Amino acid sequence: MAAVAALVLPVAVAAQQTVTVVSFGGSYQDSLRKALYTPTAQKLG
Repeated sequence: MAAVAALVLPVAVAAQQTVTVVSFGGSYQDSLRKALYTPTAQKLG
């Protein structure tokens, strides 16, 4: 049981972290948001 907890707990902690993205802005950032960030955020919640 402890081995399972050791495998599951780091994943639970990692799932609560924030990802910060730095971009050049403008149309480049808009494209990234539309193609990558928004769909990913919707899938991950």
